[in-house]
This record gives sequence, structure tokens and C-alpha cells, in this order.
Amino acid sequence: MRKFILLAFALIVGVSAFVSCGKSGDTTATITVLDAGGLPVPGALVNVVGYDSYGYNSGRIDRETQTDGNGKAVFNFNDLYQRGAAGFAVLEITATKAGLTGDGIIKVEEEKNNEATVSIQ
Repeated sequence: MRKFILLAFALIVGVSAFVSCGKSGDTTATITVLDAGGLPVPGALVNVVGYDSYGYNSGRIDRETQTDGNGKAVFNFNDLYQRGAAGFAVLEITATKAGLTGDGIIKVEEEKNNEATVSIQ
């Protein structure tokens, strides 16, 4: 009986440790920038601005990056996401290149790759 209790306890502790250490998925936003003809725009400057739902780091998000050769800009928010919290952020998007601009909005949900498309003209 004592061995059974010890085995049951070890099993419960082992399963609890395994479940609680699960890695959360990445919280990312992928913005695709297209020109007026619908073609990807490499090298466009993309800025996302908004507030996260947690108020972490004063709640302010302001990040900028350039699009890759496929017109995609990827933002990773793992540093701001807090596991177990509901919702993340709604961000304003501004994309610019060679005097052309485009705007949009993206709702970023936790542990997902969120996507939006912006056309510049």
C-alpha cells in the first residue's frame, strides 16, 4: 500500500510539472504591404502603435521594422504577452516607402500569428 501511495504521488507531481511547463505559442503580427497594383513592397517601413491590454511597460507599444523581399514585416510580442491573460492589443499600422503611405489596424490575439494587409499609394 505504501508503494502505491508513493507511486501515485510521484505520478501526480510528474504530470503537474509537465503540464505547467508547457510553452506558449508565439504572439506575433505579420503585416503584408502591397502597392496599388497588389504587388508586395520590399523595404517598406512599417510602424505599429497602440496599447496592450495589460498596461505592462506603461501599456505603450511602438515598434518599427522593414518589410522583407515578400513585402512582409513581422513583429514578435512574446516579451509583452503574459500567459493566462485574455486579449492582447489593437494596433494602428502605418507603412511608408518612397513618399507613398498606407494605414490599417490589426487586432493582436495572444499565442497566434495575427495577419493584416496594408496598401500604400
